[in-house]
Amino acid sequence: MSLILRCVDISTSPIKIVEHFVEFVKVDDTTGKGLFDEVINVINILELDINDIREQGYDNESNMKGKHQGVQKRLLDINPRAVYTPCGCHSLNLVLCDMANSCPKAISFFGVIQRIYLNLKIFSNMMFIMILMV
Repeated sequence: MSLILRCVDISTSPIKIVEHFVEFVKVDDTTGKGLFDEVINVINILELDINDIREQGYDNESNMKGKHQGVQKRLLDINPRAVYTPCGCHSLNLVLCDMANSCPKAISFFGVIQRIYLNLKIFSNMMFIMILMV
């Protein structure tokens, strides 16, 4: 799981919003509770105050966004001001996938593209092996 912090810097004019990559976290338990525990662990290690969180954003995975047992619900239970916002890129990707799968011409088009890609991949792997053998 990757963790990114978005901070609002009000000490400058104009106010700046800055994002910082924190780290990749190895996660063994991918349940809502397991992911939440990892997030809380990183917050504690960084000595951040959980009550300063004003927004939380995740992909559309049910373990993250779940209304009853997801990470967003567990964080909201502690800090009700940490409003959940789904990731716009993931939402757009889901819309595009649904759109492409509902149109027969799109299904056919992407099927052809997939076959071309697979054939080129197989061909390039074969050429690499042949070069190694020579």
